[in-house]
Amino acid sequence: MLTTKPAVTTDGGNNLQILNLLGEQVEFTKLEVGSGRYSDEEATEEALRKRTSLKDRKQLFGISSMSVSGDGDALILSSMITNADLDEEYTIRELGLYARIKDQPDTERLISISLAEIEDDFPAYDGTESRILMKYQFTVSNSDTVYLSYEHDPVALVEDVDAKDKVLSLQITELKNQREEFKKELNDEFDKLSENIKNLFPDLPVPTSDDAGKTVKINSEGKAVWSQTEDIRDQIENFRAKHTDFPTDGSITETDASGNTKRTVFNSDGSITETLKDADENVIATKTTTFNADGSIDEEVV
Repeated sequence: MLTTKPAVTTDGGNNLQILNLLGEQVEFTKLEVGSGRYSDEEATEEALRKRTSLKDRKQLFGISSMSVSGDGDALILSSMITNADLDEEYTIRELGLYARIKDQPDTERLISISLAEIEDDFPAYDGTESRILMKYQFTVSNSDTVYLSYEHDPVALVEDVDAKDKVLSLQITELKNQREEFKKELNDEFDKLSENIKNLFPDLPVPTSDDAGKTVKINSEGKAVWSQTEDIRDQIENFRAKHTDFPTDGSITETDASGNTKRTVFNSDGSITETLKDADENVIATKTTTFNADGSIDEEVV
């Protein structure tokens, strides 16, 4: 089982900490895993501080999550390393953490390096995926100005996914509850409106989807009907007659293919009344056109 020695902050990492202390925003970019061998001299803290890269990098991974340690003095970075794209087995002997000034790719540096105390062979992918969760601790001057960069497609950690799933489930449940409350309020309002209409107009037919957008009108026979003024006006003006009669009273009666009729009466005051009826002789609407002395025209549809 892989175990590592305490990580060593490189000179590049110390420089980044100074810049962070001066107010620069820092973002962690990746974790590299390698198989480089280090002599006793190369493995000293002094030698490791001067390193700018791993000796034999094999893989790199994004940082999956970041949290602050309990005492607030360090950041704990999590990265899941996997053999999903690994063609050749290797031995894990070195780990390197990289960071940069936020949004400045050319400032990326190896900031911390850790060597294996107990090495571990990482197998090539053979249909079975192997994973190792790496937790890397790093001290920064101001954790409020530290970010993660996701350029290297980090593997989501199970606990991170579970936490996000719980939040998403709660949000979905809340939305469903809000939807049900809205539907209930809408149904209650519709019931109140229907009851009011029923009380005002006992003989009014129960509204259907065809009555959407219409209003209640009292026709010439004193009955309440569903009416939509603009639709009625169009029906009167665009009435297509299949048969036309000219009674002796001077009126005109037109009948369409469905049996609906439109009767036009030329009144003695100069106005014109057009009455639209259905095939059962029920009055649908009446349009009166008045020609005023000043040359204006008034139209009334009821």
